[in-house]
Amino acid sequence: MVSDGAQALIKLAVTGKGSVSVPDLFHALRALAKPLGSVIGRQISQLQKQQVKLLHLVAKATDATPPQALQQALDTLGHQQHDLAQAQQTYQSALHTITQAVHPFQIETLDWHQFST
Repeated sequence: MVSDGAQALIKLAVTGKGSVSVPDLFHALRALAKPLGSVIGRQISQLQKQQVKLLHLVAKATDATPPQALQQALDTLGHQQHDLAQAQQTYQSALHTITQAVHPFQIETLDWHQFST
């Protein structure tokens, strides 16, 4: 087992394959991306809680609380959830693309990426 800072890997990256040695790159990428992912996740969680509350209100609906207003609120919530799901998918895709771009190997062929310095 080796760590990100393994000397042999750094030496191979710098002298053997001509790639840039950035042992902490993936950790830095995660540190940069985590806050955005957390915000999206929290918003999705809040919308799910709101949806559960609205569904309980729909189940208990009386003449004083028109079901049409509740249905409109549920529809609006559904649109918000859809938008957040798309934002989360875009976030995941962008993170994957960045990771693939800086990864030392091409995943499909297992060949080294040739980085220009």
